[in-house]
Amino acid sequence: VFKRMAPPAAKRPRQETALSSSEATQYDRQIRLWGLAAQKQLRSSRIAVIGAGGLSAELCKNIVLAGIGELTLVDHATVTAADLPSNFFLNEEDVGQSRAERTVPGLQLLNPNVVITADTSLHSDKPGTFWGEANFDFVIATDLALHEMAEVNRLCREGGSKFFSAAVDGMVGMYFADLGVHDFMEERRKPGKDGKEPEVETEKCSIEYVSLQSALDQSWTGVRVTKHQSKLFFRYLVASTFNTTHGRGVVGEADMGALKEARAAALTAVGADVTLVPDEMLQAMCRDTCQLGPVCAIVGGILAAEVIKAISHKDRPHDNFLFYDGVATTAQVMVIGK
Repeated sequence: VFKRMAPPAAKRPRQETALSSSEATQYDRQIRLWGLAAQKQLRSSRIAVIGAGGLSAELCKNIVLAGIGELTLVDHATVTAADLPSNFFLNEEDVGQSRAERTVPGLQLLNPNVVITADTSLHSDKPGTFWGEANFDFVIATDLALHEMAEVNRLCREGGSKFFSAAVDGMVGMYFADLGVHDFMEERRKPGKDGKEPEVETEKCSIEYVSLQSALDQSWTGVRVTKHQSKLFFRYLVASTFNTTHGRGVVGEADMGALKEARAAALTAVGADVTLVPDEMLQAMCRDTCQLGPVCAIVGGILAAEVIKAISHKDRPHDNFLFYDGVATTAQVMVIGK
């Protein structure tokens, strides 16, 4: 099947930071929230998003509405019936067509000022330099296995671009951030003197992030996982090992035996206790073989907020991992890796 691929945003010059009068009116509310300087930074940002599933749709909707400069949606898949419940830009007539190309028109309607491009090639076929800062400021990989995310992260580090990744599986989801050395401005309140209102000071801060591979290689030997830390990290380790071994994701109960083997291999490799991923969690993995719209909305919304913070350099970003459990209705932020 012949697929048309539009030229990537990297082939176009960076968008101007200046806002037109119509854009100033369109973005008036958010300019009041985070300021004109932050909006100009959004206006000039170039972002690549890998994947066009339900999670990607939520993420892209939010950052396009926020007013980024350019978005390149990289996805080689075609639309299937399974995509329709979670990607609200698609309908039955799109089945069998390019998922990226059919998602772009709906995104473009949300904000005509954003340059949006569909790239229908396989992300792993791209040369490593494609993901660098010469083309993109941020690369966001959605719905890949952890080892695939780590490879894209490595290429982004080599090319100087910032990296996020995220996934949603049934009732659970996660995201990872690697912003390298990230500077940001943070407001701090100081007690007022002599009964006066508290004073607000703005302080420049800096955080250094680790690569995803460093986080995956962390040893858990002798480390006690507390109730304030999510065990979903280990679930995703198991899923990645399964994917590496079998070349696909989990499809149902028939994979239970292979999942147990993947659990033993994945957790033994990092020195973690296999009880961190009980059989009940493996059974949930067998059930969670699709994306649920509400979970995509939550994870995609949080991720979009973090992307906007990173672009604008306003406010302290979350730590490098977030895990969302839709059953327990909890979201836990963790620092993993050194």
